[in-house]
Amino acid sequence: KRSGGSPHSLRPTNMAKTTFLLLALIGQAAATCYLEDANAACSVCWKTVYGSAEDTTGVTTMSECPEGIAVSWQTPVPTEMFAGSDYPVTYRLTVDEAKFPVFKKGKDTLNHVPHANIHSCIASRGACTPFVANSPGLATHTPAVKGDLVDGGLVDFTSDVSLTEEVYTIIAHVRFYTLNDKDNSLPHVKYDVAVGVSREVLPEVVAVSTDSYITTGAIGGILLVFIVALLWAARSGRLDVDMVLETVYSEHVTCIVSMIGGLADAVAFTVSVFTVMQVDNELVQALPASYFFMVTSWLGSLYVAWQDTMQLRSMYLQHSSRERFIQSIAKTTGRRQVSKARRLSLERTNSVNPLSIGGVAVDPNCNTSIKKAKDEFEEKISQMVGEDKMYDMLLELEVSARELVRKQGDVMTILTESIPISAIQIYTLNVSQDAPIISIITLVIASLI
Repeated sequence: KRSGGSPHSLRPTNMAKTTFLLLALIGQAAATCYLEDANAACSVCWKTVYGSAEDTTGVTTMSECPEGIAVSWQTPVPTEMFAGSDYPVTYRLTVDEAKFPVFKKGKDTLNHVPHANIHSCIASRGACTPFVANSPGLATHTPAVKGDLVDGGLVDFTSDVSLTEEVYTIIAHVRFYTLNDKDNSLPHVKYDVAVGVSREVLPEVVAVSTDSYITTGAIGGILLVFIVALLWAARSGRLDVDMVLETVYSEHVTCIVSMIGGLADAVAFTVSVFTVMQVDNELVQALPASYFFMVTSWLGSLYVAWQDTMQLRSMYLQHSSRERFIQSIAKTTGRRQVSKARRLSLERTNSVNPLSIGGVAVDPNCNTSIKKAKDEFEEKISQMVGEDKMYDMLLELEVSARELVRKQGDVMTILTESIPISAIQIYTLNVSQDAPIISIITLVIASLI
């Protein structure tokens, strides 16, 4: 309720109500000091009077502090502030103890000032008072400190302020207790005193360090020497560039790189999901998609790894044992013929022409007939491949088949790993405050494969 010229009063049933009602009344009442002018030098006092020893809420009134009570900046936050930087600030409480005798209070230790700290409230969220909670997206508090008045009725406090990019109202808040000047038998009166300033915190400015230039120069110099050495070796005939390229891009090297790269990307992405995305509230909306693509990446990478393993086995047999390689080709060709026969059986249900494997008629519904024809076909292929001309022809077909399988694996890797994982990691780097190193590694691997 309001009385003429007097401060604004309210009596809630608990502290939470006090906070919300105070915030509501601030917008309706005549603004005071920094609540009207964010950089005003005067202090605002919230005076809480208790009606009895059992009264834990009291009646709180707000007004400009009376003469004899003030909080002032000794070392205020600078006018230009940057996100992530620490700014030490000093603020002072001055009390005329002749008018307002201060009593020591506190839980663990007794002090004239049992609580003092800095509150930084996002300006667009509303008024900043000592009762605004330390809440993400609303306000942040520095750790509370304590102190005692010295001769002259003053005490200084120092706090370190570090904020994210935003526009803030920053207040120095100090609490102390004095006598009830109307009835000394009642509990002591609580004063919450604050002075404020307005500051815009700018994006963090990161300067390139001398170490970065030195490291880049060293790496660049080594790379330049290496390139010059390669060019000299190639021009002088000491290095066969064609042979090196053939080795680097040979079948077995590309298979091994494909297998390791796909599995490494799936592992890195899994680690990223469980160590970064699950613990970062800003990334929680991407978790369902992350779980889905984590599963698809593992399915795709395991399938491609299995195909690469089969190809490596085929290459090993090709170079180590012609006989075993011929048997492998025969079995592979036999499996393909069976698959073809089964596929045609579905496409030619009304056809009078019999299905065959290697020219032998088979019943597509009879496994015994299919197995017998398959075994005979494989035996026939094995005998034919014994001739050099036929061997060279089937070897060329086998190499072409391996290349086709690798291209199919590349397409599957792109669809199940590279595109979705890259998209999620780019989202992570854009949304997250810090760039997790595992996300960068995952993105690099996904881009390479």
